[in-house]
Amino acid sequence: MVIASTFLLIVFKNLPYPLNAHFFWISIWTLALIIFKPKILMSKQLFYFYLYAIIYLVMFSTLWNDYEYINKSRIYEELVDIFAGLTLIKYYISTKDFIGLRIVIRSTILIITVTCITSLIGLFIYPTASREIGGIFQEEEKFELITFYQKIGIAGYSFYTILIFLIPILIGQFKLIKFTEIDKVILLTTIILLYLTIFKARIFANILNALIVGIIALNVKKDLKSSINIAIAILVLLFLIPNDFYIFFLKGVHPYFAGTETGSKIIDIINTISINGDQGTGMENRAARIPELWGSFSIDPIFGGGIENAHLHWLNKLSLFGLVGVIPYFLILINQVKSNFKIFDTKFRFLYMIAIVSFIFQGSLKSLLGSGVLLCIYFIIPGLYFLNYTQPKKKYKDHDPSNANFMKYVSEQRD
Repeated sequence: MVIASTFLLIVFKNLPYPLNAHFFWISIWTLALIIFKPKILMSKQLFYFYLYAIIYLVMFSTLWNDYEYINKSRIYEELVDIFAGLTLIKYYISTKDFIGLRIVIRSTILIITVTCITSLIGLFIYPTASREIGGIFQEEEKFELITFYQKIGIAGYSFYTILIFLIPILIGQFKLIKFTEIDKVILLTTIILLYLTIFKARIFANILNALIVGIIALNVKKDLKSSINIAIAILVLLFLIPNDFYIFFLKGVHPYFAGTETGSKIIDIINTISINGDQGTGMENRAARIPELWGSFSIDPIFGGGIENAHLHWLNKLSLFGLVGVIPYFLILINQVKSNFKIFDTKFRFLYMIAIVSFIFQGSLKSLLGSGVLLCIYFIIPGLYFLNYTQPKKKYKDHDPSNANFMKYVSEQRD
């Protein structure tokens, strides 16, 4: 229900309060852990989360209490999603319920696919809805219109961000895992739907990121070294391609986005990279935020308290909260990546790292705020490793992730 309440908008946004509230279902999940699995709440994987939460709660009551422009509800939403993601993956790994995890992950992909379809339908009727939900309508406090869009199944900005992280994993799974023919058709259809939804949402940074990670994932190999070399070669090639080629390509795709904000951004990019380009483009204005935020961060790099500009997620966090607020955030991520690496085989490690790097890259371009983004990073993405999991033979009956033979069995299913 935690996953469904986050992503299945067309159902849950039409339910009465509190059933339509993401926080309500996470509260139920937390209560269930306290009653039935309290040890999960005391696990080492949650240490940095508790540190992060305590720092923010203490600072919001003291030094950061006077910063009225800080949207505290977004931080609490972030904390809730991190907690849900960490405890969900910990529950399935510690209880060794990998069949259950497979069912949940497949159901999650189905739910996301349904929301892709409802969003596509809604965006054909209301083409600008995806940007309005997280942009101008939020600023103008037109919450009734936001709710209307959500009730008919149109997702917000955070949902389209999540799709970027799923794409390399699903493409890699499609290439590397032995699926039945019907599963392959379903998986390929899902990948196509994800791309169609990203393109229809018309958020240029998302389109760019999704194309890059998709190209890299398409060239993934069973040998990790080869995959890394190919990824580096692709990135170098993208860097070395002459500007004239990009200008020619962008001019070719621009007519498909004419009259939209994405179309305007394409023109901005053409002007920016053109030798005789105009000054003062949207890209240049956006780039100007970097020194502003960096300068704000440098005033008090320890505790922050600087200006806010959520369009550049990482610099925005540094400016607002300083190193005290950012270092624990990355300690959570690094600790979880290290923990997951002990479980994943080498092929999935590469796909997993593409998703993590795309998460970091996206945060350098845009905001990562919104319900579900961190739930995806900490639960859905690692959970996809068990997408094709089947019941092991008796010699693997302990289902222990620390057991080398068991992990070899899981890996063999993916070859």
